[in-house]
Amino acid sequence: MNLNEFIFKVLHDPKATTCAEEERNLAVALGYPTTWRVHRKLIKKEGGQEKDKDKERESTEGEDQIEIMDVIYAGNPQKGVDRWYNHEAAMVASLESTGPYHFKGGQMLKAVAKFAKDDEVEVRYKREWYAATISRRKKVEDGFRYSVIYTEDDSTQDDILESKIRAVNPDAAALRLAKSMDLPSGWKAVRLGKSCVMTAPDGRTFKTKKAAKRYIDALEAEAAALAAAAASGVGDADGDGDGDPPWRTTGHEYIGRSVVYSHEHRTSGTRTAKINQNGIVMGWIAETDKDSQGDPGYVSDKTGKPAALFYVQFEDLKTHAYPKFLLHSIDMELHEVEEVLVPEELQGQPSPKKNRYS
Repeated sequence: MNLNEFIFKVLHDPKATTCAEEERNLAVALGYPTTWRVHRKLIKKEGGQEKDKDKERESTEGEDQIEIMDVIYAGNPQKGVDRWYNHEAAMVASLESTGPYHFKGGQMLKAVAKFAKDDEVEVRYKREWYAATISRRKKVEDGFRYSVIYTEDDSTQDDILESKIRAVNPDAAALRLAKSMDLPSGWKAVRLGKSCVMTAPDGRTFKTKKAAKRYIDALEAEAAALAAAAASGVGDADGDGDGDPPWRTTGHEYIGRSVVYSHEHRTSGTRTAKINQNGIVMGWIAETDKDSQGDPGYVSDKTGKPAALFYVQFEDLKTHAYPKFLLHSIDMELHEVEEVLVPEELQGQPSPKKNRYS
């Protein structure tokens, strides 16, 4: 039988594969690399019955039919190579693949449990949902099974399907993942493929743990500074003890937002250095705030009227070509903050690579 005859037979007169050689031949006939294999299984339906070697169940079809189920392997299946259950996806992958483990599992993703021990959930029983707590989880061939303790009467139930359980708090998994990453209480984390998106309680998102940690450190430093100021009896906005209103740390959409502030300094008779500093809006004074004398908390230099004022704190740069020019913090009016805000869609993304002069 020549190659053309073999391909015709594969496509029009299919049969199940029984050995490694047949799997390799089938893969070649279907256009895959010579080292790939296609394991073919036939499911035959006869007279309204669907039959295969593992099971037999009723079918609504009255005519005899043969269904083909192919599993495509990027090499020897016994070596844990990538695999696919869809020819279109496998064919695209075969054109991009540089090895049997290039796709780290093909379409075979590791099963991830939706619930963990001690999670508060609701369990469906006879069309009703009942409050319960997960007491045990076990891995089975087709997923996970759970044991629960019902809240109402402390009764127990075992081997519950995951599809029969729902979270009381939809964010429970996200909160649990954030806790496992040592993020503070109230943070959430969601895995998206190989990456992870972390969300702060104020809604700001981060795509790297380093960026999230930097934000947390800044918040903690500011909270400590405000607490120290309050304890010392100062607590005013500019720290000079003249009774200015304290910085608000909530209540404005710009709190927690990132800024990139640029300023220039003359470094010699002929040279000027432009410095870019990354900062975070940490506090603000509303235009309605009053100081201890009952006067406006801040009067705009631009309009001469009461206005909002924002406190921006910059990240601590360990090394810099011009450390004496670096700012620790700065106060800005609303229009000044809006000029340097990082767009929301870029919030939480790593900063562009900087040199020692940035």
